[in-house]
Amino acid sequence: MAIETEEKKDSYKTEIILAIIFVIFIIVVWTISWFYIDKNIISSNSSIQTNEAARGVFGDKFGAVNALFSGLAFAGIIFTILLQRKELELQRD
Repeated sequence: MAIETEEKKDSYKTEIILAIIFVIFIIVVWTISWFYIDKNIISSNSSIQTNEAARGVFGDKFGAVNALFSGLAFAGIIFTILLQRKELELQRD
């Protein structure tokens, strides 16, 4: 019985560590995309680059924020599914 609880605690710790790594990965990818928008989405033709174009690039950054929250929500769903699976295993035992 004690061996089973230790194994369950270890698997629970592993799941939490994986969830934290996944969240950190999402934040890193989001940060990289933020800097990519800053550095690479610039019009090379100065006559095309207007005030509206600058506002469009600024608006694209909010799309990146949306991607961050979508990624974190997805990570939350995966973590919830893993927790529910463990709870069902405990109920069966």
